[in-house]
Amino acid sequence: MDSNISISDLLKVKRPVAYELSLQCHTEMARDGADFDPARGRRFAAALLDMVNAPSEAERFQRGVGAADTHNEFMYPAFYIPPWNGNRKCRTLTGVVPATHILSANAYELEILRLLCLFAGDEPRTERMIAATVDRLHKACFGNFCHAGECFETSAVALRFYNTVSPNDIGRVTRLCEGIERYLPQKKRHSGTYMYWWLALRELPERVAARYIPHSLAQLRAVFERAENLHCDGRILQIRGALREDFMEIYGNGAQAGM
Repeated sequence: MDSNISISDLLKVKRPVAYELSLQCHTEMARDGADFDPARGRRFAAALLDMVNAPSEAERFQRGVGAADTHNEFMYPAFYIPPWNGNRKCRTLTGVVPATHILSANAYELEILRLLCLFAGDEPRTERMIAATVDRLHKACFGNFCHAGECFETSAVALRFYNTVSPNDIGRVTRLCEGIERYLPQKKRHSGTYMYWWLALRELPERVAARYIPHSLAQLRAVFERAENLHCDGRILQIRGALREDFMEIYGNGAQAGM
């Protein structure tokens, strides 16, 4: 898909529209960096604000995944619900194909809400949704860090969300970072999981990220130096490519953390 496609054209696609908008906005932000036009971000946010799901749709989704039966509604989104999409889960920004609704649904909503915070943060609707979601995550295991199954990857998504909407919640950000750093190397993981960790680290305050990069540097270098033929949306490949370029610019040629 053309990296400069118009928002109006994205609204016409047959695939999940909110996902399309979120993915396109994240791709352009990764591609353009500091040159990304905030006005375009605000147009993406305005379109996304018109796509909030009704409470009845959230309740139907939660019943469908069994959350209502176990009183675990707080584990799943309340505002942006992944569409059926032929029972295919949407890839994360860095190319992971979720196996569970925990990762799929939370990545879907939290990435959208994060964009709303960045580009429509003064909107009362944004403020209400973010406040409710922060409260929801405080109750969820992955909102405080959990290494079980895909709650691990979802914890990384929660970290990036918190760092944008609650940057002063240092205790929670630190707890998530420490958990991810500890458990990341303890099992084989998708390259996109490592790339997402790098994405989150690059958005943290430099003094905070500096505590964790040295411990993950060798693993990140192995991932970014390895050629991988991933068959997915070209925009996800652009995001992965931008992250690789960013990492190699800093740590290529054997450079060490702090150098």
